[in-house]
Amino acid sequence: KGINVRTIKKVAEAKQRKTRQMNRALSKVRKKASAITENAEMSEREKSKEVEKLYKKKLGAKKEAKKLVVGKRFQAGSSGKTARNVKMVDARTRSDTRGEQRKAKRAKGKGKGKGSETNARSGRQKRQEKRHKRK
Repeated sequence: KGINVRTIKKVAEAKQRKTRQMNRALSKVRKKASAITENAEMSEREKSKEVEKLYKKKLGAKKEAKKLVVGKRFQAGSSGKTARNVKMVDARTRSDTRGEQRKAKRAKGKGKGKGSETNARSGRQKRQEKRHKRK
């Protein structure tokens, strides 16, 4: 065996810690699940859904969001090999997408309460109209 084949002590310890932590979490989930199954008020279908939800919450894969790195002029073409969860973008596209998101958010907010289309005038516009009426 070569030196790089052997498991390093620190790596092995970290893996053990991770498995121990997972086992502890799973035992907690099992206790909760048994408490749910003993509940007489719930139907079998509801019980199974709840237990499934518990396990999914604990065992579900957590996906990290990608970090956007804005390329400078000298990096523009060289996306090359990037780290995990890192995406190279240029400033123009990033600002465009953010603008689109803001626009969508604004459009979503319209039509509710005070900001409805009939009452869409800002305070500044109202004051200007008042001034013009006085003249």
